[in-house]
Amino acid sequence: MKKAVSTIIATVLLIALVLAITSIVWVVARNIVEKNLDEAESCLEVFNKVELNQLYTCYTEIDSATTQTKFSVKVGEINLDKIILSVSGEGNVKTIELNYIDNANLEAVGTGSDTKIPTTNSGKTYKIKTDYFKLKPDRIEIIPFVNGDSCGVVSVINSIESCE
Repeated sequence: MKKAVSTIIATVLLIALVLAITSIVWVVARNIVEKNLDEAESCLEVFNKVELNQLYTCYTEIDSATTQTKFSVKVGEINLDKIILSVSGEGNVKTIELNYIDNANLEAVGTGSDTKIPTTNSGKTYKIKTDYFKLKPDRIEIIPFVNGDSCGVVSVINSIESCE
């Protein structure tokens, strides 16, 4: 009789242990999945709502060693924290942050002196100051941030034409 009781107790303990371990794994996995889903949901809104405008993106040669890069960003119906612009040329890469504070490395084109991020459903064209990026650009890409999360590169221009 004592052996039967100890076998039943051992079985119950094993079942309780398996349930406890399963519960712990479930809670940890659920928290990880929920965190990743929240980040993914905030970036799903960005699809086709933040882009570089090829028509207004170009460069002008100032002299043999300096170019002036102009780019245009369109923002649809979405609230952004910021946009990181990456400009590369001749093996060099520079990044520029567009947020709600004027950027000293940019000049506004046709909109006064405001170099802040475009507001919802608008666009802006900027010039990069020649003392910040002097090279002929090969590639420009933008990375929007929503709710503190980077949404990755959403728009790229691989061939920048001359403005002339």
